[in-house]
Order: sequence, then C-alpha cells, then structure tokens
Amino acid sequence: MAGGGEEWRGYLKFSALQSELAALIAPSFLQPLQSRRQFQQQLRTQEQCEAWDSFVERPLGEAIERYLFTDTVRGLVMTDGKIGVLAGPHDTDLLQNRCFLYHICGNGTGEWRVPEGGMRALTGALMQRCMEAGVELCTESPAVRVEPGTKWHRVTWLHEGREYGIDAGAVLLNAGPRTTASLLGQTWQAADRDEGSVIKINMLLQRLPRLKDRDVSAQDAFAGTLHIDEGYAQMLDSYRLATAGQIPDPAPGEIYCHTLTDPSILSPALQAAGFHTLTLFGLDMPWRLFEDAHDQRRQLVLSRYLDGLNRLCAEPIQDCLARDASGSMCLEIHTPQDLQHELDLDRGNIFHNQPSWFFTDDVAVAGRRGVETEWPGIYLAGSSAVRGGAISGIPGYHAACCVLEGQGGSGRG
Repeated sequence: MAGGGEEWRGYLKFSALQSELAALIAPSFLQPLQSRRQFQQQLRTQEQCEAWDSFVERPLGEAIERYLFTDTVRGLVMTDGKIGVLAGPHDTDLLQNRCFLYHICGNGTGEWRVPEGGMRALTGALMQRCMEAGVELCTESPAVRVEPGTKWHRVTWLHEGREYGIDAGAVLLNAGPRTTASLLGQTWQAADRDEGSVIKINMLLQRLPRLKDRDVSAQDAFAGTLHIDEGYAQMLDSYRLATAGQIPDPAPGEIYCHTLTDPSILSPALQAAGFHTLTLFGLDMPWRLFEDAHDQRRQLVLSRYLDGLNRLCAEPIQDCLARDASGSMCLEIHTPQDLQHELDLDRGNIFHNQPSWFFTDDVAVAGRRGVETEWPGIYLAGSSAVRGGAISGIPGYHAACCVLEGQGGSGRG
C-alpha cells in the first residue's frame, strides 16, 4: 500500500464507512423506494452517520482527502465516482457521489461478480427461461410507437418491412430517455449532466504483455483492475481539460482482463493457445470532445491510451494483439457517439442518463417502485428508471413486480 501505515489505516477507515452505507443501501434495491428521511431514521451508530454525511451529504472529494493521503490511493478510490460520467471530486451536484455509491454497493459489500461464460451465457439462460414460459421472442423487429390508452396501450413494431400491432395492458420500456420519448410521441431535451463520458477499447491478445516491473507478473497485474494515469492530481487535470473541451493528455483509464477470471468466454482452441481479452475503460472522455472531427479525435485518443499502456509494458501492446484474416489488429474502440449510433445510448451514456440516488426526495413517490410513468401500465424497465444503471437489472425487477402486483394486464392482438 502506497504511503505506509498511516495510509493503510486511513484506507481501512474509508472502506469501513463504505461498508456501513452499503449494508444499509443494498437490501433496499429490490424494495419499494424509500425517502431520504426514512433512510436517515435508520442511522443508529456514529459510523453510519459519518458514512451518510461523507457519501450522501458532502462532495466525495472531501472524504477522500480527509481519510486518504497519497495521490495514488486517492486516485484509485475516486475512479468509482467517474465511471461513465464527467464528474469531479468536489462537484456540488454530487453526481460523483451517486456514481460512486452505485459501484461500491454490490451485494452489500461492493463485491463485483461476472457470470461464468460471459454476458452471452446470461442472456442465453434468460432466453431459454422465456421460451420455457411460452414467451414469443421477435428479433430484428424495431418498435415504432407506443400509443397510451386508458386501459390498453397500442404497441406498433416493424418486421420484415411490415407493421404489426398489439393492444397491451402492460408495456415495459427498456430504452433510453430519447428513444422512450420518441416512441411515446413526446419531445426530449437532454440535461447537461446526462452527457456520457466513456471510451471503450476491446482487445483480443495472443498473449498478455510482460511488464517493465519484473517483480509483477502479467497475470497479477491484469487479474484485477490495472489503472493507467489515474492519479488524483492527474484526474483533477483531466477533468479540467475535458470540461473545457480538450482531450486529456495523458488519458486516464483502467483495464480489465475477463479471461483471467473466466476463460470460458474464449473457445477451447484460443484458451489452449494462451489468448486473452482486455477491455480498457477511459475516463474524462465526454460526448462534447468528439462532436467535431470525430474520427480523427477517436484515433488520437486510441494512440494516447496505447501509449499509456506501453509505458508500463516491456513490449508494445501492438505486438501482443491478435490479428484477423486480413492482418488487422483485433481491437475496437467506441466513443460516446459510437455507443449512441450502435446501441442507441443517449449521448453515449452507459446509464442512459445521470445516475439517481437510491432514495427519493419526493414524499409522494416514496413507496412506489421508481419505474412508473404518467400512464398506468407503462413502465421503465431499463437504466433510465430510478435506481437504474447499466446491468444491475433492478428496474426490470421492479417493472415485473408492478405487472405481477396487478398494475398491468395481458395483451390482445
């Protein structure tokens, strides 16, 4: 641990406060929404009150700077408040706090898990369960519009050039705010803080690169999260530059190696040959940076990230990348604009919009599921709902609860 004993003690204190709040928050995710006041009434100990103040009431940067002392550890902790959003440690709207809490509350401990076999295995299992239940799945059939009614809602979609429609008592929308508004015939205007901030680089490697530090094996370095240019001071500067519309240099990012945890996402032949996957997630790379000269800026960012990785490696990462049949490197990069174009993620926001709090400040909403819309029977089943966010599945669960509780109905053709 950088900084020695004092830093270690501070990190343990910081981690203990995280755990206090995570243990309070996590069980509520699958329950109806509680108000801020209801959560505050559950605070029993001094540690819980301190955690609440540090992570809910005050900017995250204050707690980081109070308990942690080295630039390296401060930066490592702050990254959880920046994944997918453009936020600084002292922002007064506390977007960084909301993002941070989303990342440290998993399973009540902050533990992250991956499905064995990758996301394909997860979606395959879901599809199999749906088919067993008699669900009719219709792919390559984009929804065109949803026309709300009093009891029944008309859903229209395209399939092989023809329009089809059904009257449904329950409609679950797993889409971003822009797409949802379009389907419902409404106008939509993104808020400034809904801007996505991400670079995603996926790589297939013939082998993991050796590190310049001979005391650290590639397996150890890439087994968890490998941080590149994510010191606290560096990210203060990268946030300042990105906010001003300039591409950060160096570019902060982190790398995950899924195959060291679960090699089953590769074929047996590739596993036997020693292949691996790497995913780089770039921070402080907002939508605004790529609005002009998109392709040139994307290539510039790719070069900066590869340069940052190569500073740590004893051999160029380019030499470790697998090649396709045409000899091109097995590498893809996505900007926020690419994510909107390919996945319809509004402004490239992986959360669909800015992450919400785990509670509501609206007393009238407390006790509801956080997925309801102004139309009974139409629910938000994706990340743009309250407590939504990426792959948590929480809004989908609550939307299903609404239907099962009798707030929806069956469909009629």
